[in-house]
Amino acid sequence: MVFKPACAACGRVLEQALQCSRCKASYYCNRECQRLQWKEHKRVCRPPTAETPGGGGSGSSSEKTKGVAPPRAFKDRVTRTSFRDFPNAEWLPAPQRHRPDRPAPNLLILLHGLGDDEQKFAALGRNMALPGMEVLSVRGPYVVPPGDMGFGWYPAYEADGELIKGKPGEQRRIAGLDAAVQRLHGLLDELTGMGWHMRGVFLLGFGQGALTALDAGLSYRQLLGGVMALSGGCFLEEYDDTGLEALAQARGWQQAELPLHVTHLTAPVYLPMERAITQATLLKPWCKKLIFHSYTDSQLLASEAQVRELFEYLSPLMVTSLHEMSLNGEVHEVASVQ
Repeated sequence: MVFKPACAACGRVLEQALQCSRCKASYYCNRECQRLQWKEHKRVCRPPTAETPGGGGSGSSSEKTKGVAPPRAFKDRVTRTSFRDFPNAEWLPAPQRHRPDRPAPNLLILLHGLGDDEQKFAALGRNMALPGMEVLSVRGPYVVPPGDMGFGWYPAYEADGELIKGKPGEQRRIAGLDAAVQRLHGLLDELTGMGWHMRGVFLLGFGQGALTALDAGLSYRQLLGGVMALSGGCFLEEYDDTGLEALAQARGWQQAELPLHVTHLTAPVYLPMERAITQATLLKPWCKKLIFHSYTDSQLLASEAQVRELFEYLSPLMVTSLHEMSLNGEVHEVASVQ
């Protein structure tokens, strides 16, 4: 996929973009969009540092971190609340850390649904309160028009307020999804450079965030711990007439062994249950570790069954710190995957 940045103010995917000259991390349609977002952006705008190798903006982060070896021990990993491609983020420490001054070995990245934001969706991480699991909630780059209706991950509405209908030849949502996935790949590259092992990193998304998380996990160059896609489907309707192998090639999927937990509720009228089941069934032969659950609930994680099955999926995949041992005067954390 060729990366095309999205405007940090209005979310429009850009063929030509203006880049913030200070932080090199935000892109804009024009100076007016930059001016409109400055009040929010100035709180996180800072020059690139050695911690963010090469500085730079959205996308191509895999090239910028090339040659930067990740720390070898879990003790070297760090936390942060602002990233190159996601200046708006919220980090929630694990409720039980092996050591209070050191992050837990697992990281759950939350991707909110259309019309939500990272702060509201972070409440899900607080409610889950998983021991040994840090939580990072990030804001989608798409601003829902007219600008005060929250955020999303790719364009959703026509100029008249109607939903964009997925059909062959429709490219707006595909281009937006490409840009969002590229941002997430950049975030994962950045986390690798901060000491996080990808086998301990999980994506959880709802609605638009679910489809984006699934696509990003399947197309990332490293195998993640797993992806939980809740009520968002498995791929855009624009690909309905595309065969499975052609779909995987078009989306750049390469992680057939990625553990996937896909669920669907009755509430999302934009994606009927029948379509969600059809998509999951189509994907199953390619995604060898895909599990699909359907629920009659209308709200996310509102029933005991939803919560239990999510935790049953997640628990065996989490990286577990076994113990600490002293070696040559240094403390090394020993970790394994269950």
